[in-house]
Amino acid sequence: MRSLNIAFVLAPLVIAGYVLGLPYGPNGVALGYSAVLTLWVIPHIAWCVRDTVISVRDILLAVSRPLISGVVAAASAFGLQFAYSQMISPLPRLLLGITILFGVYAAMLLYVMGQKTVYLSLLQGFRKRTPIEEDALASV
Repeated sequence: MRSLNIAFVLAPLVIAGYVLGLPYGPNGVALGYSAVLTLWVIPHIAWCVRDTVISVRDILLAVSRPLISGVVAAASAFGLQFAYSQMISPLPRLLLGITILFGVYAAMLLYVMGQKTVYLSLLQGFRKRTPIEEDALASV
C-alpha cells in the first residue's frame, strides 16, 4: 500500500517537472525531471523507511562515502576534460575521461574514505564455499 501511495505522489510530481521544462525543449524537460527527482529523494526515503527499523540517517550514512567519492571523481574528470578537450579527438578524450573518473572514484572510495577493507571482505565472501560445495568437492 505504501508503494502505491508513493506512486500516486511521484507520478504527478514527475509530470509537473516535465510540463515546467517543456517550453525549453528536451534540455528543459530533462532539467525539470532531474530537479523534481533531486528535490523528492529525501522525502521519498523518509516515507519509505517510516515505521521501520531503518532510519533516514542510516541510509544517508551508507551512501555518503560513495556519493562524496563520485562527486569528487566527476568534478576531477570534468575539470581535466575541460583542460584538454581541444587537444585530442573524441574517442581518446572519452577513454581518458572514463579512466580519470573510475581511477579517482576508486582511489577516493578505497583509500581516502577508508573502504578498502569493506570491499576486500566483500570480494572474499564471494570466494568462500558453502559446506555443501565443500562436500561436493571432497567427493570428486
